[in-house]
Amino acid sequence: MIHKYTVTIWLLLFTFCLNGQQQEISIWKGYERHDFQFEGRAARLIVPKQALTGNPWVWRARFPDWHTEADSILISEGYHLAYINTNNAFGSPESMEVWDRFYDFLQKEYQLLPKVALMGVSRGGLFVYSWAKRNVDKVICIYAEAPVCDFKSWPGGFGAGIGNPKSWETLKKAYNFPSDEVAKAYANNPIDNLEPLAVAKIPILHMIGLEDEVVPPQENTFRLVDRYLRLGGPATIVPCTEGPQKLHGHHFELETPQFIADFIQYHTQKWLPINASNYHQLYDGLANSQMRFERERKGRIAFLGGSITYNPGWRDSIADYFTQRFPDTEFEFVEAGIPSMGTTPAAFRLERDVLSKGKIDLLFEEAAVNDATNRRSKTEQIRALEGIVRNLRQHNPAMDIVLMHFVDPDKMKTYNGGQVPEVIQNHNQVAQHYRIPTINLAKEVTDRINNQEFTWEAD
Repeated sequence: MIHKYTVTIWLLLFTFCLNGQQQEISIWKGYERHDFQFEGRAARLIVPKQALTGNPWVWRARFPDWHTEADSILISEGYHLAYINTNNAFGSPESMEVWDRFYDFLQKEYQLLPKVALMGVSRGGLFVYSWAKRNVDKVICIYAEAPVCDFKSWPGGFGAGIGNPKSWETLKKAYNFPSDEVAKAYANNPIDNLEPLAVAKIPILHMIGLEDEVVPPQENTFRLVDRYLRLGGPATIVPCTEGPQKLHGHHFELETPQFIADFIQYHTQKWLPINASNYHQLYDGLANSQMRFERERKGRIAFLGGSITYNPGWRDSIADYFTQRFPDTEFEFVEAGIPSMGTTPAAFRLERDVLSKGKIDLLFEEAAVNDATNRRSKTEQIRALEGIVRNLRQHNPAMDIVLMHFVDPDKMKTYNGGQVPEVIQNHNQVAQHYRIPTINLAKEVTDRINNQEFTWEAD
């Protein structure tokens, strides 16, 4: 028998190959951390336990283990966290080419969101702004902590800051600057050429120490943000004044890491693909039918409604789903859809077309389209749907029912006007009272069309 601690150690040291590259998997704060080499450089990706739809991510530049409070929050919320070691390159054009290829690699291997939130600490500011300006269409937002925004300030030390002569020489080599004069004349520091970012309205957030003598905010953040605001770019500065100010004020405590996470989440949200589950109201769920399908391996599923449940396209796709989801279960499908029928005629034909077939385990009902087009009154819509539900539950109290709201141009117009179609409001009253799950395809399709995922005319 393998001891549990042996298993734990094995998991921590487990390695595998991805695209021909060896990866080591370890645990970072309870999450999988993938370490690997990319073009001879150390790289990592921390993977959430449950990724959000679309796989949003944050890309850290430099010091990946410094002040990780916001990182932890974001990973717990379903974000990936990426890093590649280009430490001594100071955001040089050559290092940005590495970043471009690393971005492509992550897109191919992990299918991350095409747009990324950038996070740069100290000299990491040189990286995130350099890459953002050459990839404006791929950037959601920028968070920077005590960022270097002009390398003449640090490591150059040509202003009020302390500077770092050794790092200055390394920077000049990384940029192929032959002299100080050429380096000082360089016109693409983070503070320069901000127009594309401002036009794209890329939000930026800087947290700084007011006592920072290494990267003085007067020469870096204040100067960049002032230019950015004048160009119309959205920017926020948070001075961190609580707690000790170490390393000449360059190291300080983050007072609001949740604010950083909220900033990234807020601006990422609009770029995420629409999640279908947002349009599902589960209420009491479908546990009864699921248990019958899994334990007794038999099931009878009925489709009641108009042309949506009559035509084979949607109905057959649902039937195929259940046969694949429960391959050992014997299903019988009751096709009780009749074109142009709403809840009132469905209530009258329920016994003949559905209940006469035997015990029903799961029923899909759709009437939002025809109840509206047939001009049934509010009272008729509620009374008929409630009659169907009560009759079904009397026949089989354990029956699961799913109420669907399908889409049509009138409903799309109503939703785009900021209102909920009346027929959906009426049907939802019954669903809420009897705890019946609903699927609002009318709202989902409207939102997906507005999100430019497809069009009503072409699709």
